[in-house]
Amino acid sequence: MSFLRFRRVIMMVSVCFISVLSALHASAQTLTGSNVDSRVLVAMQFENDAVQAMMPEGWTLFPFPSGALKGANSLLIFADRYLGMDAEGKPNDPASYRAIAMASLGKSTTTDEVRTFVTKVFATVDGNDPYGNARLANISRSSSVESNDSAPPKLTEEWSMNADGGELSLSLAYTAGPLSWAARESQSYSNVDSTIHHLNRFEQLSDLAMSAPLGRALNGDLEISSSIPELAALFSGAERTIAVIVIPMYVREVFEP
Repeated sequence: MSFLRFRRVIMMVSVCFISVLSALHASAQTLTGSNVDSRVLVAMQFENDAVQAMMPEGWTLFPFPSGALKGANSLLIFADRYLGMDAEGKPNDPASYRAIAMASLGKSTTTDEVRTFVTKVFATVDGNDPYGNARLANISRSSSVESNDSAPPKLTEEWSMNADGGELSLSLAYTAGPLSWAARESQSYSNVDSTIHHLNRFEQLSDLAMSAPLGRALNGDLEISSSIPELAALFSGAERTIAVIVIPMYVREVFEP
């Protein structure tokens, strides 16, 4: 056998091997649904003890170590779901709703593993509980965009959530900066049920509106406050906003590994 022919055989075997691995990888994951959202992500620095109380046993709170979110120990995710679909691409009932979720990084007390834990979900839909820690709430959102010629657009976001006789509110008005489009993959875990684990593959259009670690000031105004009893330990008056990311378009597929 000539060297050229031998190399072709090796290449064919390699391609077949990679194809088999890809097929096995795909078969090991089950698509559970997909969604199209608009989101606002607010990275906060709360009292560590208050956030640690939301972490599962065996895991220690692990603030973001670097980058635009450095120092933040909790993410507030304001999500306006335009369309939610099941694994077959059929719209859920209802297909559109609002949710506010909280997430934090945790590090294992026995290994160096770091995980993202969804520590709380408030949603306007009963029965939609992907992490076993959701509860009903009334959530409203109002947003606007003002665009003139080729000038950067001016955006406003007004969110209000009512639960337990209290209110969580977000008011944001700012001039947008350069936007970016990226495809990413993440894994998220429940803080109350170790068997719940989701793989998220998503693409998003995002604007880093502010980041204290990067020295990027917000070109506008931001107010966030809460009088919800369940969140009192977090919003104690010592909280600090680390970063704000506005995500006008978020497209995701969710898998069970």
